[in-house]
Amino acid sequence: MNSEKINIVRSIEQMDSELFEMLLNVGKTYQYVRKSVFVNKINDVFNELIEGGDTMLNSYPGICKSNDCNNRFCSGYRFVGNVSNKYFELIFNESRNEVDDIFQCFGLELDNPEVEKGERISYRIDAEYQDYFLLNSDFQEKKKVYIVAMEELNQYNDTAMPFYVLATWVNRYSEFFDSLSNVSILLNTFDSFKSIYIRLRFLANSYKRNLEAKLAYEQYLLLDLDNEKSILRWLVDHEKLGAEFHQFDVFNISKNGNDEIDGLKKGEINIAVENFRNCINFHFAFQEHIHKMKNMYYVEYDNPNDLPYYIDDVRILSDEESEFNGSLRLQLIKGGVEF
Repeated sequence: MNSEKINIVRSIEQMDSELFEMLLNVGKTYQYVRKSVFVNKINDVFNELIEGGDTMLNSYPGICKSNDCNNRFCSGYRFVGNVSNKYFELIFNESRNEVDDIFQCFGLELDNPEVEKGERISYRIDAEYQDYFLLNSDFQEKKKVYIVAMEELNQYNDTAMPFYVLATWVNRYSEFFDSLSNVSILLNTFDSFKSIYIRLRFLANSYKRNLEAKLAYEQYLLLDLDNEKSILRWLVDHEKLGAEFHQFDVFNISKNGNDEIDGLKKGEINIAVENFRNCINFHFAFQEHIHKMKNMYYVEYDNPNDLPYYIDDVRILSDEESEFNGSLRLQLIKGGVEF
């Protein structure tokens, strides 16, 4: 461990905000904000720990193992209060004998997994501090890309965006979107881009299922809707596609006087609807029945081999339980319902 990092870690263990501030470089940003802002955030954490009766922090080394973080595999520490057991986690970006940056971490895997902990303490970097990001070249470059990307979309406030434009835009900004996955820079500067990118990417992917959706909807039109078993069979057959299309709920979809879909919008952005009519028709048909049938045939999950798992006293569903709760097919099978 480099000497600068050793001293910084010790200042945190002692909850000495003055020493912590003195050890940081005034010419650097930390978690994309100026030193003074970052120190104030850490000092707020210290104050909460002190109010809880803590007089020092115990540090436990680990490595970030988050799949959604650009700092994956950076080393860091969990700092745990000696009385309250409350904790927070920081990771350190290093080069040679210097600490280049420090980030809050939510994916730290400790060298010793048996370390006891209580409630997690976290802090938030709000939009009011974004002026400080002027010092950070990476942030500035991202902001330039963000502005251009959003300007390209704003051309379609009054006219419909053709599908080829949508698909090209999604492909062009794929790497940029991935670069924003770092939890440390989930700031609302980029929120509008991230939100619309996720929705347009969904549309681009949905179009690949256009033929499947068309055939499924044609099957639906031939169903006897008074025959519950035929509806169940159709829902089960197309359960996966129906789940994938749930994001259509967040779009503004309009119909004409003949009950035909004639408009698709997300916020102020108009999207040419021609390539999505089959998908939307299927989505509406699926949603018309799925929730009613799930409620009617609900069966509680009870696998004795799948023990509950908790993080900070919050029960985390296993993949198996999540799949069961979301699947009409699995609940029908468990309930002994023929379909």
